[in-house]
Amino acid sequence: IYQEVLELKEYLSENDASKEKLVRKFFESSEIEITPPQAEEIFDKEHIKEFDAFLKYISFMGAKSIPVLSYLYDRMEKPEQKDKIIATLKQVGKDNLSELVKIARDERPEITLEIIMILADSKEKRAMNHLVSFLSFRNKKVLQAAINAIGRFKNPSANKILFSLLSNEDPEKVERIREILENVRFREIKMKSL
Repeated sequence: IYQEVLELKEYLSENDASKEKLVRKFFESSEIEITPPQAEEIFDKEHIKEFDAFLKYISFMGAKSIPVLSYLYDRMEKPEQKDKIIATLKQVGKDNLSELVKIARDERPEITLEIIMILADSKEKRAMNHLVSFLSFRNKKVLQAAINAIGRFKNPSANKILFSLLSNEDPEKVERIREILENVRFREIKMKSL
């Protein structure tokens, strides 16, 4: 029902501003909110029969769904459930990058790596700024993923960040940065020759 009303809202926003206002009021008065403890209770009592429908329902919470999805991700054991949670995080997180970054932790590399991939695929300029925050993490996989993701931006700001990291004492990190920067330099030379 919520999905159908959402589609109606989108349709009306293009065609009838007064009716769209009424639908917006409906959304504001029926705001969905589920906290991580509530989600745990729902799962502990096995009230959820349709996991996909539950994730869709949670996604209507927008940015507020991110901590709940993170909480569920840590508690799910089946890989297909984790994959569905990540897909929902991608959908919700693309418009809420700063909220997405808040759930990343050095001690949670699995979900942190997924967040880095979401940021790397983002077209927003601030995504690179968020990626820089991962350079302080100690987990080597997270560091490598953050360096690779910054390198994917292929712009002067990204190059500047990577150059500043060359003085780092970690030889693996420095080697990976050099590889990325060499690829950038090769692309620039190739573009100039065309």
